[in-house]
Amino acid sequence: MRYAAKIANKHHAEVKKIDWCPIVVGEPRNDWRRTVVPPGENTRSYFALHEAFRPGDTVVLSAVLPDEIPLSDFVHLLTLVGKYRGFSPFNNVQEKYGTFEVISVEATAGPGDDN
Repeated sequence: MRYAAKIANKHHAEVKKIDWCPIVVGEPRNDWRRTVVPPGENTRSYFALHEAFRPGDTVVLSAVLPDEIPLSDFVHLLTLVGKYRGFSPFNNVQEKYGTFEVISVEATAGPGDDN
């Protein structure tokens, strides 16, 4: 999200205050083999076994936003980060692995919230 704030030139300090739920709702596949081609001429490609969501899978994330970030700006930032970075730590030069498309964002009230 810091990268998205940089691209949008907005909410630089506020994105650090987003409180993300550590639970990602979805069904990852833990036997996905990907060919990894390391940079350099004298290196061999190899298979990496890792857990991943398949292209086209839908996942659900939850977060608590600081008051300074309106929902419309949050959707814009999510769309930016999904296009360029994604949420996967795995990176491969040949693929845009881990990027995502925002399908929907829904605001919900927390416990004790009268709104």
